[in-house]
Amino acid sequence: PVAGQVIKPGDVKFIVPGQTSRAVVVERLGTSFRASPRMPVLAYAWELPGGSGIWWWCVFSPYFAAGDINDFEWSRWRAFFVAFDEQGVVTKAEFVRLSGKKSLDEQSEDWGARIRRDERSH
Repeated sequence: PVAGQVIKPGDVKFIVPGQTSRAVVVERLGTSFRASPRMPVLAYAWELPGGSGIWWWCVFSPYFAAGDINDFEWSRWRAFFVAFDEQGVVTKAEFVRLSGKKSLDEQSEDWGARIRRDERSH
């Protein structure tokens, strides 16, 4: 990984919603998480190398020609989100592909809010 500790599906098989506590999650997955200050959600995030590329454009006309070229890189930013109830018991856990357009905090809180809405609607 470029940053963070990669978590794999086999690493989280011990998590059982409604049974596993926050303390057990932290004990097994470690303390390299981001805790939401507003939601009962932990985010374990990591970044993997993606790749690089080149883009270009050009325009030709009888009167002028213009163009540009540049390179770019992308990465694969991932996370494992875990939501808890008021007693600190897991309610939901999910692997998530993160967007570079929002912070980790924003994305974990959006996820937590969606989980809460889903739980209330059932």
